[in-house]
Amino acid sequence: MDHIYNISDLKKLLPHHKFYLDKNISLETLRLYRGGYATAGQMNGRYTFPIFQEELKDNIIGYTGRALRHSGGTTYAKWKHIGKRKNWLYPLYIPNNNSYPFLEAVKEKEEIVIVESVGDSLALTENKMLNHLVTFGLGLSSKQICQLVALNPKKIIIATNNDHDKPQNVGLEAAIKNFIKLMDFFDVSKLSIKLPSTNDLCDLHLADKFDSWVNKTVDPVSQLQFILKKLESRGGMSIITSKKKRISKINFLEEYLED
Repeated sequence: MDHIYNISDLKKLLPHHKFYLDKNISLETLRLYRGGYATAGQMNGRYTFPIFQEELKDNIIGYTGRALRHSGGTTYAKWKHIGKRKNWLYPLYIPNNNSYPFLEAVKEKEEIVIVESVGDSLALTENKMLNHLVTFGLGLSSKQICQLVALNPKKIIIATNNDHDKPQNVGLEAAIKNFIKLMDFFDVSKLSIKLPSTNDLCDLHLADKFDSWVNKTVDPVSQLQFILKKLESRGGMSIITSKKKRISKINFLEEYLED
């Protein structure tokens, strides 16, 4: 069971928004997320965002917070989470009066973007793309997949981080893993990987290059060929550890591409 936090605790968060205002996130967007700066408790010193339970507007089931004084030399984590992340369907159920604007955007557009962090979420919202889901890590949870199945969008865009400047592009591997996981529930034609050219969407927004990602086209055949090649390579074991399942996915993709 999720622990339910008192919604009155939100009144204790200070409207100290400078950190995100400096990242070109508007006050209008920040107010939609109902976050603020915590000066006490487990989130002390962090800009904190509440996580709402689905369809229960007064139930908070967790918090996620960004340490504002974090730097390369600090020993504490940049982000801290309180609650069961595997149960978070964020920001779909952030209430706004009598509506859920993020959830409604997904239903209206019949399209959803999968991202790793709240920073990506803020960047998308600032660019009028409320139709997205945050994984709070590299992989989709079972509950998040169930929500995607229930929504049944026509298009799912996976936009994890792009660790192109590191020896191992963990974000790209995570995107492929999520793509393959979703293949068990959706037709391949609905799935797409669309990584930002920078590390993440937040950086792209800050550099005023967000449109380059929005307008980026992905060739579905080339993408499937790339995923197939990854699975067939020696690194394929890090994507799908089960040899039997990996061979099964390789065979499926080969047959799909032949058709």
